[in-house]
Amino acid sequence: MGQNNPASGKHPPNHKGQCSDGRGYLTEVVRGKRYFVHRIIMAKMIGIEIENLPDDLHVHHIDGDKLNNHPDNLALVTSRGHRRIHKTN
Repeated sequence: MGQNNPASGKHPPNHKGQCSDGRGYLTEVVRGKRYFVHRIIMAKMIGIEIENLPDDLHVHHIDGDKLNNHPDNLALVTSRGHRRIHKTN
């Protein structure tokens, strides 16, 4: 019961709401598939369905906070550009 329950705070893989991926990012199920919330938000911002956001485009958290998915904190970058951003920081 409560905090002594080993399942406390965990969600099953078919949980429909947002939950952590275990590495600090939030995920959510859209049409039966789990996606990162920051990618869902970026797809909405540019007016496409999440399934159509190419995997080789990354969504960068400008302030470095993986939980800050506010649109002003997200930038769409190429995978190469994303590596370069993190290499210089």
